[in-house]
Amino acid sequence: MFFCPKTLYSTEEAGNVIVYLPRKQNLYRRELGQYQSYGIAAYRIAVGKIQTVAFVEDVSVQWRAVWKLSLAGSFGKLDPRQLRDVVEDWIGNC
Repeated sequence: MFFCPKTLYSTEEAGNVIVYLPRKQNLYRRELGQYQSYGIAAYRIAVGKIQTVAFVEDVSVQWRAVWKLSLAGSFGKLDPRQLRDVVEDWIGNC
């Protein structure tokens, strides 16, 4: 699926866009052992440069749920500083 970043979120600076995407992780917890999970990363896309500006790890083991939350962040113009709070609220409501 392709998204045009300008339709997702434009900041005050021209050519500066924030996009949220799931990021696959291979993790280990003593009580769980090895497992695969997905976090959410906020990427700032500027002319010729992509930078990770926020990341919340181990959001869910369900890719589709993390994808939907990522889309909501992108289309909802979420400020990257609020990403952790949004994820915590989402987990609390599951």
